[in-house]
Amino acid sequence: DTVSGYPMFVNDTGDLEFMYDPPGDINITLIPPIVADGFTHRNLIVVNNQLPGPTIIGYNNQKVRIRVINNLMTDAISLHWHGQHVNGSAYSDGVPYVTQCPIQPGNEFVYEFNFFPAGTYWYHSHLGDQRSNGLYGGMVVLPWPKSTSKEYEDLPDLHTLMFFEWFPLNSEIWIVENDVNGVGWPDPVNASKQYSSIKIADGTTSSTVPFYAGLIGGAGWLYTPDSTMCARRVNVKLPFYNIEQGKRYRFRLVGSQVTYAYRFSIHQHKLQLAATDGIDAGTPNDTLVDYIIVNVAERYDFILDGNQTIDNYLIVVETLEDPDIIKQRDYCIKAHRGYAVLHYSGASEQLPANFDDSYNPNTRCTETTCYAVNCPFKDYSSSYNISCINVDELQLIVKESVPNDGLNNDVFLNFGFNNLGATINSRKFILPESPILSQEDATPPSKFCHYSQDPDSPDFGKQCIHVYTTTTDTVELVYTNILGEMVAHPIHLHGHHFRVLKIGYPSYFENGTVDMPTKDITCGSKTNYNCNANVSWTNDTRPPTSLEDTLPQKDTITVPFGGYVIIRFPRDNWGWWIMHCHIEPHLLDGMAMLINETSAPPNQPVPPEFPQCGNYEATSSLIDPSVGQIDAVDQEANSFGIATILLGVICGILLLTLIIFVAILIFCICSKKGKCCKRSKPVAEGGGVVLSNM
Repeated sequence: DTVSGYPMFVNDTGDLEFMYDPPGDINITLIPPIVADGFTHRNLIVVNNQLPGPTIIGYNNQKVRIRVINNLMTDAISLHWHGQHVNGSAYSDGVPYVTQCPIQPGNEFVYEFNFFPAGTYWYHSHLGDQRSNGLYGGMVVLPWPKSTSKEYEDLPDLHTLMFFEWFPLNSEIWIVENDVNGVGWPDPVNASKQYSSIKIADGTTSSTVPFYAGLIGGAGWLYTPDSTMCARRVNVKLPFYNIEQGKRYRFRLVGSQVTYAYRFSIHQHKLQLAATDGIDAGTPNDTLVDYIIVNVAERYDFILDGNQTIDNYLIVVETLEDPDIIKQRDYCIKAHRGYAVLHYSGASEQLPANFDDSYNPNTRCTETTCYAVNCPFKDYSSSYNISCINVDELQLIVKESVPNDGLNNDVFLNFGFNNLGATINSRKFILPESPILSQEDATPPSKFCHYSQDPDSPDFGKQCIHVYTTTTDTVELVYTNILGEMVAHPIHLHGHHFRVLKIGYPSYFENGTVDMPTKDITCGSKTNYNCNANVSWTNDTRPPTSLEDTLPQKDTITVPFGGYVIIRFPRDNWGWWIMHCHIEPHLLDGMAMLINETSAPPNQPVPPEFPQCGNYEATSSLIDPSVGQIDAVDQEANSFGIATILLGVICGILLLTLIIFVAILIFCICSKKGKCCKRSKPVAEGGGVVLSNM
């Protein structure tokens, strides 16, 4: 017989061992376990038995067909191809109840679209909290014709780094119950206290969720949370990213984490920025940087020079949490990082026991000024000795004109919170009852609400399917983040890359923390509007913006707290596209809306016999008239009578339960060995998703 599933553990050297020796006459087929931190036991939803899922690699404008098989027992799924425009195939965007019906357990769905544009992308579930439960993977679209450049080696199957936040519990508890539902968490060191979020350099919130462990490439070290011990739980093997001395390589970073922005760096190495969100871009004057900050869903590529001594170098991602606050709370600072290894060919493959002490990114800039790309604020205070190069300062490598024909009027979209939870312009998004792309008429019009700056709008402060309908050839949106929870929002627009015209910031105190929101924007006169209505440019004067053909392109942009971002894109991709904050609790709580671009030519209908789904209401016309019917009013029962019947039933059940318990107790006492009360062993079950290229 071939048997799989024998339990294993990680030993002191990081290798896997069986917990006990299997019988000698059994042929064991080893299913490689998902080790992650080597300590935490939790359920996952994964692709092809991998965390993260396999990196899909293709070429620009190549037609791809990906068959997704749902092997889960109870959960429906979908997959979104993050950053891909899916032009002409909007039904393959992978958003449940917007572009498709969810893929039911045991069912399959073939996604078909052309890879475009080239660059670094990823795929993930767009249903509930499945992404934070492990349903994600990388996707790289290479240029076609193939690049003949010998400036560097591009090995996307080996040098794509997927970031992740690792939780001690399933996301249904760690994210949905504790964060979205407001239950909260105990403090990691002092369980008698409620956890409170840690501020970052500008005084805003890093995340409302306690940090547990960071993973790179699906693995990482978990530490005891207190600074007294600050010890690894298990010495799992870190991912090795191999290079040769004297060569240059392209690396790709994917922000597949859940709530935290990560700051990435490599010991003793500078980084040359090569792309953001898949589109080639660089820093002004090709300035080499020390850090790249990657917020949730963003991607950054860089070129690495293998110009150091042959050795192993620590790769680190760290939260943006203030290290002084971490120290004040007696937290283990190493527990707020993720680690991997840059391995030079010829170096030892055995890491020293104190390898995590070989590099402290917080002391990197003690003697010289460091540079960081993509800060979620204007700049660090002088005490950090870090200078920010922000997104609107980046420059396209291949110049492209900014769309400017047929521009719409000002559209202000404020990402914030109200008594309903997470909102855009104080409207909490709910999903349609059926995919709006293929079954638009199936959802009642009363459930829709449309972009408005009118404070007297009947849907202000309500739950609805929030929509902005494009009517002009060029669409400009102003993302604002004013007078809400003090956190930056990474906003993702499906179906497009957009040009970043300007990022506006609040004013800051001398210590770098936020003072007042931007003065460029005037909010409504009533305080309860919170910049969700009656919004305008101050003195009706739009701040000057550049239309340089080097302005960067993004599909996900971080909107700083107290500030704004002006984006622009052409109306050239027919479909319904969701736009949302990519911090998972914010999306789950309703910080999303739809962009209706079905006015863009040409119309791209869904294929014939495309799956349909939705609500069903029984009608009396379907009832067999030959069967006696009772008028609905005759079925009403006196509420007191119902309560009496229910109380009698409950009392009877309780009495019967007591009799059975007494009988079992007597039997156990009378038994000679008293084994009648043994518990059965728990049984674990799992499932997964299969991807196949066709």
